[in-house]
Amino acid sequence: MGRARPSRGERRCGSRAAGRKPAARHNTRDRFEKETKFGTALDGQLILEAGSGAGRFTCIACETGATVVSFDLSTAVDANYRSNGHLDNLLLLQASIYEMPFR
Repeated sequence: MGRARPSRGERRCGSRAAGRKPAARHNTRDRFEKETKFGTALDGQLILEAGSGAGRFTCIACETGATVVSFDLSTAVDANYRSNGHLDNLLLLQASIYEMPFR
């Protein structure tokens, strides 16, 4: 039983995206692309985002089309969930990098 692939609209950072100004989101996107060199079309790939905090890069990672497994030990994951929890290709967890609840 396969899960229906989310449409681009379901992967978008929208009004729920951390309340940052458009210029700040643009700078974040530039930094994400420069540092990761992932590209923008990663459908079918998996991204593990360790130490995601409040989710500054989580939404941008999800927009690539990859399935994103994102976690942080702090309670900042609550803010990440409020901003990005609606994204169908995101699995968000509160966990330690030393005791990840998956293999």
